[in-house]
Amino acid sequence: MRTWCGAIVVAAGVTVLTQAQTTPSVTVQVVAAETGRPIPNALVRVDKPYDDTLYDRHTDAKGVVSYSSLRPERYHVEARAAGYRWASYGDALGLGETLVSVKAGSAPVDITIALHRGGTIAGIVTNDLKEPVV
Repeated sequence: MRTWCGAIVVAAGVTVLTQAQTTPSVTVQVVAAETGRPIPNALVRVDKPYDDTLYDRHTDAKGVVSYSSLRPERYHVEARAAGYRWASYGDALGLGETLVSVKAGSAPVDITIALHRGGTIAGIVTNDLKEPVV
């Protein structure tokens, strides 16, 4: 996050006001839903709806990744990791995700995405004669 300090300069009767500005940032932590433990090396994708702009990054050992140069807009954020089902921010109930609003000069946005373990299917597919289908 970059911050510029504000200042007042008075010279030759001219007053110039500068304003503190903060570059918008989003920090995402990806955790296991069942344990709350961080998931390292999870892929986090930040994208703008209806746009081809994507920002893909992997989480660190603490399950955290930061995006510090996002333009002020609304973003869709999702995470995925091996052995887990992918999830979007705000989609805990499977009813649709929540877009993350990034505003100029706003405080950093911190979000957490919990991933549930994926399932497996095991068995043998057979035909009408109960023979395995290869």
